[in-house]
Amino acid sequence: MTASAIKLAVHRAWESDIAYSFRDSPIAILAALLAVICVAGAIFSPWLAPHNPFDLKTLNLMDSLLPPAWLPEGRSSYPLGTDNQGRDILSAIMYGARISLLVGIGAVIFSLVLGVGLGLIAGYMGGRIDAFIMRVADVQLSFPAILIALLIDGVARLLVQKDAHDQIAIYVLVLAIGFSGWVQYARTVRGSTMVEKNKEYVQAARIMGRHPIAIMFHHVLPNVTGPVLVLATLHIGTAIITEATLSFLGIGVSPTQPSLGTLIRIGNDFLFSGEWWITVFPGIALVVMVLSINLLGDWLRDALNPKLQFLG
Repeated sequence: MTASAIKLAVHRAWESDIAYSFRDSPIAILAALLAVICVAGAIFSPWLAPHNPFDLKTLNLMDSLLPPAWLPEGRSSYPLGTDNQGRDILSAIMYGARISLLVGIGAVIFSLVLGVGLGLIAGYMGGRIDAFIMRVADVQLSFPAILIALLIDGVARLLVQKDAHDQIAIYVLVLAIGFSGWVQYARTVRGSTMVEKNKEYVQAARIMGRHPIAIMFHHVLPNVTGPVLVLATLHIGTAIITEATLSFLGIGVSPTQPSLGTLIRIGNDFLFSGEWWITVFPGIALVVMVLSINLLGDWLRDALNPKLQFLG
């Protein structure tokens, strides 16, 4: 691709309706800025964090429970203080956010692939296949997502030894949270597919003799991705909260490699003894990250909805 073609593509993207909607929304800009800061801090934590809280050799118990730097007895080398193991809270937040984002995004991808695939099959095929998939979805909706995640994690703990489970804890969380969220994608895609399959372009593809799988993924899928993108954006925040809840309950990653939920759980034990910073700062980081993602999801929903654009 030539430089002029790249420049033209960038210009078209900048002048698009979605870009205009983004530039015209101060809340979306602020949310995007906060999300970029959170994601960049998590991704580049090995280079940006003052310390490595996962390296047990660098921890000093003599530095445990130090207050933030601006309080008496605080140290500038630990801006937000330390926890009971001497880990720098700021560094632990940056490393923990990386785990929370990894689990959240991984779970959303798993839910999206499973839900979109089943939704396409149910909406396009109809009949008994549709009835079976939707009844399974209805049964799953009768249980809270956190309960399904706890069930899957409990089964994994029974099948795998404790040491091995700690090594695959992230994958178990992705599977548990992802499997509890596929229903929303399946129901959304199924409804859109039932509308799209009766349109002329699908009928023409059938007459041409294209295989149903090719029609579903090459013709129908591109026309039902709008609501799925919005749902996936909002689901990232929900998945991160679910991971934090599981970690707070002690069913998350290993305490030696804590996520934000694990940090909040550890700090909760010291909250009433005066060491409030251990749980307050990870809690603030979790709220800011999830809130920025949810605000971006709300903006994307409005930007991709022609009716809301017209009303605006």
